[in-house]
Amino acid sequence: MDFEHRSFARRVVFRPGAFEAVPEEIEALGARRPLVLASGSQAERGAGLVARLGPEAFLLDEVREHVPLELAERARELARERGAGVVVSIGGGSATGLAKAIALTVGIPILAVPTTYAGSELTPLYGITSGGEKRTGRDSRVVPRVVVYDPLLTLSMPPRVTGASGLNALAHAVGALFTPGASPVDRPLAREAVVTLWRGIPAAHDRPGDLEARSTLLLGAVLAGMSLAAAGGSYHHTVCHVLGGAYDLPHALTHALVLPRSIALAARLEPAAHAELGRLLGTGSPARAVHRLATAVTAPSRLADAGLPLERIDDAAARVLAAFPPRYGVDADDVRALVEGAVTGAEPV
Repeated sequence: MDFEHRSFARRVVFRPGAFEAVPEEIEALGARRPLVLASGSQAERGAGLVARLGPEAFLLDEVREHVPLELAERARELARERGAGVVVSIGGGSATGLAKAIALTVGIPILAVPTTYAGSELTPLYGITSGGEKRTGRDSRVVPRVVVYDPLLTLSMPPRVTGASGLNALAHAVGALFTPGASPVDRPLAREAVVTLWRGIPAAHDRPGDLEARSTLLLGAVLAGMSLAAAGGSYHHTVCHVLGGAYDLPHALTHALVLPRSIALAARLEPAAHAELGRLLGTGSPARAVHRLATAVTAPSRLADAGLPLERIDDAAARVLAAFPPRYGVDADDVRALVEGAVTGAEPV
């Protein structure tokens, strides 16, 4: 046996009501002048936290998907000007992504408070978009030092957002299974994540006010994020980053709608992992099973209705093919079928 396993120093707190202890967690870090990132549905919660933290704390209430470079630069400059000692992100993957962009160059720790199932808060992966291209990287400096999970913060998430975000987490777990470099330590985490998420996604979607269902789904997202952090992303993540950055698509929904097509392609590219996924889901056709779940819990159910027009399929496929990991040896037909399926919403064959 010969393998490598990556792990990261961080503290994870998971319990209902954990958000109330964020000031104490900041104090434990020994950090002053917290920069709080929160916008949209989380702006009021962020402003309330700043008020609790006192006059040294300050709020940036602008967060955007795919972390545009110009926003990252403004946030970095604000952190430097105000002498921020920690960045606190409240929200989904976009808030965490902006915090990572700041930490990468300013060199301050992150305390993340996820309110979705994105999982980015557990990984060393980051992405910044400029000129329609999303550049990604891996750096231990962007791994949050503390992650505070409070399932109560997820209760207000609309069902369709819950579905897309939960499938985004499932994509992380499936990606860890499909990654050739995943170690014997990583794979059990990924397996448990798949099973937990497969149970948790429909339950939380159908019963959004059920704290137990929300907690199960959030736990699955934690396991998926940990497995992705250790194993790294698969070709599925490459596809989604290319499409999301080029066409400004919703991040979680893109993962949700591309995932069934990525799984279908894995039947040829990663047959052993594909078969294992089928066993975990209890089906001989995991691509179709995930497609049917995505159709039931997300809206819209095709990328054509989310910002990628049908007439851009060839352009999108060319972009994906250019970025596809070369070790797989895929051809233009493989990639076009994957992209076309996600854009049109057709059930995988």
